[in-house]
Amino acid sequence: MSSRKNLYEVLGVKETASQTEIKKAFKDLTKKHRQATSPEAKERYRDIQHAYEILSVPSKREWYDEFGQEEEEEVDDGVERETTDSDPDQDFHNIFGNMSIFSQLNSQGRLAKCEPLLTRVEVSLEDLYNGNTTKSAHVRREVICGECSGEGAKVGSKIQKCDTCKGSGVEFKHQQMGFFINRVSMACSTCSGRGKVFSDEDKCVKCSGSRTITEDKTVEVSIEPGMRNMQKIEFTGEGNHLPGHLAGDLVAVLDYVEHEDFQRAQDNLLMHKTISLVEALCGYRVMIKHLDGRQLYIHNNPGEVIKSGSHLVVKNEGMPRLGRPFEKGDLLIRFSVEYPENSSLSSDSIDALKRILPSVPDFVMPQGENVEEVNMYDLEDMNFAGSNPFQKFGDQEDEDDEAFGGGATGIQCQTQ
Repeated sequence: MSSRKNLYEVLGVKETASQTEIKKAFKDLTKKHRQATSPEAKERYRDIQHAYEILSVPSKREWYDEFGQEEEEEVDDGVERETTDSDPDQDFHNIFGNMSIFSQLNSQGRLAKCEPLLTRVEVSLEDLYNGNTTKSAHVRREVICGECSGEGAKVGSKIQKCDTCKGSGVEFKHQQMGFFINRVSMACSTCSGRGKVFSDEDKCVKCSGSRTITEDKTVEVSIEPGMRNMQKIEFTGEGNHLPGHLAGDLVAVLDYVEHEDFQRAQDNLLMHKTISLVEALCGYRVMIKHLDGRQLYIHNNPGEVIKSGSHLVVKNEGMPRLGRPFEKGDLLIRFSVEYPENSSLSSDSIDALKRILPSVPDFVMPQGENVEEVNMYDLEDMNFAGSNPFQKFGDQEDEDDEAFGGGATGIQCQTQ
């Protein structure tokens, strides 16, 4: 420990004091001395504040306990003495009254964690249904150079402390945020956050002084039954690892390829089938290959008519539920009925259908001059010049206004 003032003695606490005890001692001493006006009292107040700023941050406290006051004070002189001549009242309010959420987070003294590294893992619907498989995810990540242990310089090189940040690797700036003043830390512009400087000749050969290298990383992603599209699987500490940071996480995001026959809707599976009119009226039978390879025999009972656009449900043949693979959703089959082409039925076939199908109501043709026969045509065969025949009248009117410069349309009255 250095011969300079003992910070624990300044606050009147033991070296084994907890953070709660340190904070309480600081509050009591601040209330006692912050209103004093004598030079000695102001100096005493600054000593109290300085001691608290170091002992309240775990990383700074560890430095102080290991290396003593001298090294820590050198860092502090380059940064903290910015507030030496400031108003003690304002300092007190900045610490307790105007402390923003950002300052609170910074005051924890914990290393920041690198941002998560995302990678896409392509899976099929069969993979998500059956599970019990693994997929390899390949990424390129940035990690601390092993040759120089993240120093950026060759082993045994002459490394000096950065004069700008006094070895801390960070610069501090104050920002006004409304009524609050927030102190923002950023990487030192001189040493790029290293806290140390060295000559170009002493740069690490492997990382060229950048302190990090880029490497390929492969992880095996386990797919469980019932996992969903865009589901995230995290690999703690397998992402980027930058100097002065905790290693970030690698996050694999599942991205499934559209299936030819099935679509997924939560825990259900959807399927579309087009059947003929004969099948809709007389019965439908088909074999469906499921996602696990099973063949499902699908059919309706005789006399049950399948309507176009209707849905039939096969219970418990949907997707398994994640964590409960024996519980499954349903399989929903949507039917579309394909009708015969025009003029494909002969007169005899039409007569036979009339005898088989339910009879239609008798039609009596009315007489009179107001009765007129018209023809119907297939809409798909008609040419509407690109317009929509079902467009609302108001919408069409708006388009007409735009086409003619927004002016009024219709017949205009002539001015007399």
